[in-house]
Amino acid sequence: MTKEEKPKLTSKKMIEKMESKNIRFEICSSKDAIAFLEKKNYYFKVNSYRRNFEEINGLYTNLDFAYLIDLAAIDAWLRRFLSPITLNVEHGFKVKLLNMIAANDVIDGYEIVEEFKNYDERTTSAYEQTVKYLEENLYSRGLYEKHKPDFSIWVLIESMTFGALSQFARFYDDKYSTSESSFHTLQLQMKSAKRIRNAVSHSNPILMNLNNEAGLFPVNQKTGKRQRSSASVVSSAAEMGIEKDLLRNVKINDLVALFYLNKRMTSRESRQHMVRDGEALIKRFDKHEDYYLKTDSIQEFKKILVKLIDFQLN
Repeated sequence: MTKEEKPKLTSKKMIEKMESKNIRFEICSSKDAIAFLEKKNYYFKVNSYRRNFEEINGLYTNLDFAYLIDLAAIDAWLRRFLSPITLNVEHGFKVKLLNMIAANDVIDGYEIVEEFKNYDERTTSAYEQTVKYLEENLYSRGLYEKHKPDFSIWVLIESMTFGALSQFARFYDDKYSTSESSFHTLQLQMKSAKRIRNAVSHSNPILMNLNNEAGLFPVNQKTGKRQRSSASVVSSAAEMGIEKDLLRNVKINDLVALFYLNKRMTSRESRQHMVRDGEALIKRFDKHEDYYLKTDSIQEFKKILVKLIDFQLN
């Protein structure tokens, strides 16, 4: 896509472009749409939700701008719902790792940091990223000054990002045999859950590309075959009553991983609170359910979300 094909547009020109795609301004007038884009949200994000709706020969068959406003609001609510789940999973995983390390008499709390640092390129990068964060972040700099240059694993894990924690879990699973075989399943799902965590923390849309090729796992350039869900995620989806075919969509795959981890890593009390929030979110989906009667991707996503939520207390 060249800059000539995607020039900068005023709000009025954006509305005209959407009208040329047969996006209606009946429920929400074009005047109100301009005000919305100038004061409440921006075109690039709101326009991304259009991909859930049927398009024939470049024209949308049943799409009013009000539908996009509503989906943007639902998606913001969804991200707010998912954010504490990712934080709780991250915390729970750190607790589990540190308890496993403490119970393993073979492991030295300082030597394991050196092992992690030198294990491979990805763990080296994760280690350097964590130490840099310790040094440069004003909230954690005291930890850096107190513990440098020999960082213990409990200091390192406390300051790891979700991604770095995922790398440490992979390293630990590879290097140390564990009598708790379920840890292998947990660490495999961290990689998928990380993508949801990153999307939520950066306020990236979740409810887009739910029904098109852009939302699927990419094709491996070497093999020419499309990447697939791990056996671990497929198994978790089966527990939740979610069909394997739906996991072709990366976001569905990643949500299954996140909700599986949440059930395994958090307390029932925490999950009860989460379920109440989830039920409120489902009700928000239904506020304008008539908007999506012909939009299978949104209907399917809501059904999946209900199963993810129900799984937490089963």
